[in-house]
Amino acid sequence: MKTMKKQYSSPNLMEEQFAANKYVAACDHGTQYGNYKFECNAGQTGHENETHESPTNDEYLTGYYLDDADTSNKESIPVIIWTAGGTNLHATKNLDRDSWVVDRS
Repeated sequence: MKTMKKQYSSPNLMEEQFAANKYVAACDHGTQYGNYKFECNAGQTGHENETHESPTNDEYLTGYYLDDADTSNKESIPVIIWTAGGTNLHATKNLDRDSWVVDRS
């Protein structure tokens, strides 16, 4: 029976430097954080033509409002609605959330 001798080897430390890749930071509506800035430009909410900031991870509803509720010529206009946590009502006709300005500060 042959006996093998134990041989000492010094510990090795290997490290890599992280190089950021522009493709790593891809986000969607559910994962990005910051505030949307959007114009409240739909309906009679009392906030018409105001720019609002709302958390990007807040709840947004899709719906409609009637352009002229007092006549028989009612036009249903699609909108995105933000309720500010159920405390207020804001609506925009800009349905493309990817075009909304995002403030990440």
